[in-house]
Amino acid sequence: MTSDETLNVNDIVETVNHFRCIDLIIDFHVRFEKIHPFQDGNGRVGRLVMFKECLRSGVVPFIITDELKMFYYRGLREWSHIDGYLTDTCLTAQDQYKAALDYFRIAYDYSYARYQRDARIRGSIARTKGRRPKGKASSSSKMARC
Repeated sequence: MTSDETLNVNDIVETVNHFRCIDLIIDFHVRFEKIHPFQDGNGRVGRLVMFKECLRSGVVPFIITDELKMFYYRGLREWSHIDGYLTDTCLTAQDQYKAALDYFRIAYDYSYARYQRDARIRGSIARTKGRRPKGKASSSSKMARC
């Protein structure tokens, strides 16, 4: 194995955690869309929640553009049969978002370990000020385990 082919275990773990987390976020999104809680705007609200959960979990968010919309709708319809279809569409949208971040030289290498460390810091600061930290998820939340 050459030095270029050397595997870094931390990189592998980071990649696995990323895909596990994004799959949980997408699965939650599909379930949210199926219950259709609002008379209008369900898709917009659901995609906004998905965007927010990506940010909260330290995953680069994504926006479903008009060119991906039909693939997105098909992915929602086929989720119970072919979950990879929607995942691939979301990962494509994520690549497009990363390209925009690269263009504007905005760093997005934000690991979940760093996110957890920052959350602990925010929590300890809030406790010293005598208040509950903002955005603290319930321990029973499936998203909190990404």
